[in-house]
Amino acid sequence: MVIEDIVPQALLYTSIILLAGFLAYVLLTKYGLPDPIFLIALGIIMGPVLNILPRAQFEGLAPYIGALALVAIMFESGLGMNLHELVKSARHALTLAILSFTFSTLAGTAFAYYVVPLLGFQLSFPQSLLFGFMVGGSSGAVVAAVASKVGFGSSLQVILSLESLLTDVFVIVSGLVVLLALEQELGAGAVATLVASKFSVSIVLGVLFGFLVSSVLYRARQYKHIYIATLSAMLFLYSLAEFLQGNGAVSVLTAGVVLANLEFLPTFLSSEEKTETLKFQRVFLESFHSELTLLIKVFFFVEVGVVFNIQDPRNFIMASVISVLLLFARYPAALLVSKLAKLRRAAPVITVFYARGLAAVVLAFIVAQSTDIPHSQFFVETVSGVVVMTNLILTISYWILKTRDKAVLDLEA
Repeated sequence: MVIEDIVPQALLYTSIILLAGFLAYVLLTKYGLPDPIFLIALGIIMGPVLNILPRAQFEGLAPYIGALALVAIMFESGLGMNLHELVKSARHALTLAILSFTFSTLAGTAFAYYVVPLLGFQLSFPQSLLFGFMVGGSSGAVVAAVASKVGFGSSLQVILSLESLLTDVFVIVSGLVVLLALEQELGAGAVATLVASKFSVSIVLGVLFGFLVSSVLYRARQYKHIYIATLSAMLFLYSLAEFLQGNGAVSVLTAGVVLANLEFLPTFLSSEEKTETLKFQRVFLESFHSELTLLIKVFFFVEVGVVFNIQDPRNFIMASVISVLLLFARYPAALLVSKLAKLRRAAPVITVFYARGLAAVVLAFIVAQSTDIPHSQFFVETVSGVVVMTNLILTISYWILKTRDKAVLDLEA
């Protein structure tokens, strides 16, 4: 096929994907329907079903799209993490995040270690733990968006949104630690030393870049396109941290947290005028970054569908079983937090708002690129299935709860 035919065809497919991403966002905004379902389905149709998008070519793009998605997730998580609010107003969200992530990780690890071998994939305990971390946390991009669209009151919305934001971070950081230990075949003591070293390098770099970017934003406040400079700084930070044997994701997260919390820092580190200016700039920064995150998310989830193996029924079986198992694992944490927060009969709703998303799949793709992890494709295909199933369960379960139990309406504003 000559290039004159390839270019228009590529642009046509790109326009279809982008339009589908926008329509999925409209469905999310208007009806609270999670968008990963539609984007992965589009990828499956354009990939394995119609063979329009060849799987081999998209597998080669995975490391690059995955790295961009990782930077986008971590920076967005950092910008959304108000430490003052987290400490004072969202202790219930922190409780839910820790308990739910712990119980879900244990459930996912047990499933991978004891059940998955029955279906033909023999995983070691560290590999099973890695899988448990992948599926351990709900997705901020899905849960926070849906919770804000269905009209929950501020208390429940804050709990669900912050919990999903925190578990996104838990998934990426804990998963990368285990992956590092597996690749380098380290013992517990060596892992602890290496993690401490990596985290110290990453956090120091993130703090330095956070202040550096804040200074650039303040000094260049009269110029347009300042977001481009900010994005380039985050990409450079990620690369620099990895080059210096740190962790790029943690560095980008730390820089975002610094930018989001300048007003709580000592006055000698940030003047009042600078802080107020940056508060105003951060609104536009978050707006532009959300557009970029949406763009990356659209192509990433479509890619997930393209590389998904629909011919192996084990993928659907494992994804369905683990999705239901994660639902039961989450219920005790949801029940406890609903009582602590005095949210009448909110436990079932908190339980079903557990959809997995971008962080889990990004981590799965990172694992798939590692030559040291056996059955690496198992992680991509099973986690992709878990994303689809948990989003379906969230959507269907919430509307059933709302229809059958009028008390659910009392949880809404």
